[in-house]
Amino acid sequence: DGSYNPGYMFLYFYGLERRFFVDDPSVEEKRDLLAEVRRLSQVFDGNRSAQRYLGEFIQLAVVSTTEIGDISPVFDNHGWDLPFSVKLAIGTQPLSADWVLSWFLCHPEKSLRTSAKRCAEEFRILFKLRFSERFPEGLKVTKPRKMLETRYQAASREFEGSVKPSVDGKPIPDISSLRKPIEIAQEIADEVMEDLEKFSRYLGRTPDGRGSVEAHALLPAELREMFPSEELENIKT
Repeated sequence: DGSYNPGYMFLYFYGLERRFFVDDPSVEEKRDLLAEVRRLSQVFDGNRSAQRYLGEFIQLAVVSTTEIGDISPVFDNHGWDLPFSVKLAIGTQPLSADWVLSWFLCHPEKSLRTSAKRCAEEFRILFKLRFSERFPEGLKVTKPRKMLETRYQAASREFEGSVKPSVDGKPIPDISSLRKPIEIAQEIADEVMEDLEKFSRYLGRTPDGRGSVEAHALLPAELREMFPSEELENIKT
């Protein structure tokens, strides 16, 4: 119950994280533990301390219980650093539009204007379209010598440990500190935000205006099929 003092939740969470990392149970049980911590994160979604500590657990737990190819991009990050699952994914697979966007949106130095926040869904779709036009085979980068690793400090402060993931016994390069991909992503984001500016300003004046003929006319051309206007369809009929 999120109305209770989160200190009680943390006492419970200390046992969950100890069971996961110290007792090292089966993968099936680890998935149950991860699901329970995700539930707690939703219950205490308004508490910044809970989001930080539970979020750190969730990121490492995902890596421990999910095949790398099944890890999903993260588009909403509450921490100061890239989620570990994102670092893992971008170091092991082609840099597609989804993963570059995830990397960019989780990056602490990204710059987003109102249009990207007010029109988040439109922004993400248009970013991916523009990225794929520019890099149809994904973004190529030169991988550094630095290998991926992290430390987990238990919320209870009772234990800590290091995590050094590998694929087929080989360490994974840590490309998260590369500047060029983020600079490219920022260029594309700036272009997309500019093209969404008129649509965003209209929604600022008319919050319920999505789907209207006016809103549809202000959308960038590539998005009009993906966000049809019921009003416009009625006029056509």
